[in-house]
Amino acid sequence: YFGQPEVTAERFVDPFLPELAEVWSGKWYKSGDCGRLVGEPPILEVRGRMDSTVKIRGFKVGIPLVEGAIQDVQGVGLCAVVPVYESPAVVDGLLCYIRPDDGLDFEVVLNNVRLQAVQKIPRWMMPSYFRPMAEDC
Repeated sequence: YFGQPEVTAERFVDPFLPELAEVWSGKWYKSGDCGRLVGEPPILEVRGRMDSTVKIRGFKVGIPLVEGAIQDVQGVGLCAVVPVYESPAVVDGLLCYIRPDDGLDFEVVLNNVRLQAVQKIPRWMMPSYFRPMAEDC
């Protein structure tokens, strides 16, 4: 990071495991991705994020932010947003499970979500898929 030596030192680190030095002996960048070493010689396999951020078509999407926007819509009793994977490393979109408040119809609440949540988050952050949440969740 230009002109920010503290941030540079925090983000670019020496290998913190002996096995990592076998893969790359130079500085490692702390990206927030999660991975593991597999095989012999060891190869780094990226497994996803350590936080709840996913990348969809090049955009970083914070799942808690999406859940918060949907949860704030009147009639939503409970919601959960999960990534939908096109392949093990590529997120195609988001799936949102919704449990309407007691007595409300799922389709009515879903329509409210589609109209109101986009006022809080960009359209590209909106889930592509919606399903009713099971009653026992």
